Amino acid sequence: MDWTIKWLDSAEYFQVDMSGVFSLADARSASSDIVAQPFWNNGTSVLIDTTGVVTDKIGASDIEFMILMMEPLDAEINGSKVALVGGSDILFGLARQFQTTAEGHISADIRPFRLAQAAVEWLTQPALPASIPKRASNS
Repeated sequence: MDWTIKWLDSAEYFQVDMSGVFSLADARSASSDIVAQPFWNNGTSVLIDTTGVVTDKIGASDIEFMILMMEPLDAEINGSKVALVGGSDILFGLARQFQTTAEGHISADIRPFRLAQAAVEWLTQPALPASIPKRASNS
């Protein structure tokens, strides 16, 4: 599997374009390459476009193993938004399976998208402020 990593300075997120036949070893290398980038910090957003990935041999055990591979990187991705773009039903379904399996194991906010435009909108929207509890009125 091949990948390219670009820092989009104007939007302040990384874009990773993946293509070729999926392999766990390549997924691990790509993940390590992302967090090794010079502009990477906790909370940095990343769009991972998997529309060019061939997924003929990915199963549930591969998704679980990818989560185990990501756990050691959790300190580096803490607070990050990760948009997984999969244009086909299969790629979107795998991204959704990764999201649900990662909950409780990885602290990044991971979301699947069918279209890159929707992913970019989510990545670049400002974070909502934490809700402030209302005070009880004295009336």
